[in-house]
Amino acid sequence: MLKKFLYIFIFLMIICNSFIAKTNAKDPFFIQEDHYENWSLTRNYTRTWLTYTGQNNDLAIRLHPYSYSLRISITLNKLRSNQPVIELDVGDFTCELKKEETGTYKTVLEPISTVQFINNLKQQKIFTLIVDEQKNYTIPLKGINKAINEMENFAKDHYIILPPPFSSKIDEFTTMDIPNIVPPDLYPLFRQQAALARKCKEEKNDRETCEKEYSTVLGLLKQNNICQKEKNQFMLSYNKSSPKSYQWVSCNASQKDND
Repeated sequence: MLKKFLYIFIFLMIICNSFIAKTNAKDPFFIQEDHYENWSLTRNYTRTWLTYTGQNNDLAIRLHPYSYSLRISITLNKLRSNQPVIELDVGDFTCELKKEETGTYKTVLEPISTVQFINNLKQQKIFTLIVDEQKNYTIPLKGINKAINEMENFAKDHYIILPPPFSSKIDEFTTMDIPNIVPPDLYPLFRQQAALARKCKEEKNDRETCEKEYSTVLGLLKQNNICQKEKNQFMLSYNKSSPKSYQWVSCNASQKDND
């Protein structure tokens, strides 16, 4: 009986791991998802966001801070509504979300509103979703402060810019010049590769792990047609002691040059 139970358990774990792998494979930038009571934090190489999933998956609320704004989206999975607009209240702050063709309700908060919204969440003020006059739902905030703190720390480590009241890391990689070939949404990834290149050179205890992470980041840039190319190769061949110098180019252009 015990052996049969063990086989079933292993089988279920294989299915579960396979599902997770397939899910993550859809987004190569995905790192991990962690749960804090009622809220989950998704970590991505270029973005990070918070999600609340209601009881029995009846609704989903996503809070996605991006640059200097906060994107809010709500999906009413089982709480069907024909209302073109729903309302979200946090303490004394109120915002409206408009229904899109997909059925998802969305809004984007400007900087001042973002500060008020996030501060009210951190102060554990009453968080209410108003679908219509008969449907009001209080959203639990257990775990929200821990999730917000972890989000802020992760964003700093990965050079992801979050709006105030979140703080950001300021160092030489934050203010570095970025080649025109890199689109703004990949700025965090480009800064990560620069920071990792420095870290791996100085790392003494676990250089292998650092270089593996660096290789992953370079691979993601390459998937987006951004490659490193060694320059001045002809001159360097006569001076073996000269350090290698690289430039960032389109991977397609670099491939043509090698052909």
